[in-house]
Amino acid sequence: MKVHLLVASGGFIAAFWLTPGSWHDLTGLYGMALDIPRGRALMMDRGYTDYVAEDLLREAEGLEVYPARRENSVRYAGCRQYLAVVKRRFVESVGSCLHSLLPRRVHAMTLDGFMLKRMCFIYAHNFNLLHKVAS
Repeated sequence: MKVHLLVASGGFIAAFWLTPGSWHDLTGLYGMALDIPRGRALMMDRGYTDYVAEDLLREAEGLEVYPARRENSVRYAGCRQYLAVVKRRFVESVGSCLHSLLPRRVHAMTLDGFMLKRMCFIYAHNFNLLHKVAS
């Protein structure tokens, strides 16, 4: 299973989407409901490179899209790549915090049970952050 995360600035996971591991990353992007205010920045990984989707997010949703690109990409821009990589590290650290909560093995009898346990760990990550803020 792949977990696609939409992370807010405080490290909270605002939205997530679980997809099978065999699916392409763009399928997760197309399936995720992006409820982001206009004018906000959206940092994207290299797996989410789709020029049509980026243009739609910029024009229709009013989002600043910063995809991390390879140097041989058609739309490679050095200054924007620096911002994308630096901001992307924050999202990667949220993913590693989430990974540290997960046990090595998740015992589940069905796929629904496995997905429910994964969702509970995502919520536990947010509750941990709320506890740190309240303390």
